[in-house]
This record gives sequence, C-alpha cells and structure tokens, in this order.
Amino acid sequence: MGPDQDVIDDVLNQCAAQEDEGCSRWPGMSYEQGVAAAIRWMQGDGQNPMDD
Repeated sequence: MGPDQDVIDDVLNQCAAQEDEGCSRWPGMSYEQGVAAAIRWMQGDGQNPMDD
C-alpha cells in the first residue's frame, strides 16, 4: 500500500519549496526519472522520492 494523503501532501510541499528556491535537489535526474520514482512510491513500491 502506498503513502497516505498527509505524506503525499508533505512531499508536494517540499517540491513547491524547492521550486520556489529555483533549484533541484537532484539536478542529475531527468524529469521522467522523477515522475517514475514518484509513481512507484505512490504505488508502495519505492522509497519517498524526497528522501536523500
């Protein structure tokens, strides 16, 4: 089972904060890799994409 809505909201807030700063925590990752990581996480098959 994937993360609950509160955890998803926390990740979205972290993403918005990074965007406001104008930089990425993972500049070496493509957009597509980030989308795939997020989907796997929401499906319960992967770690939180905002974890280091």
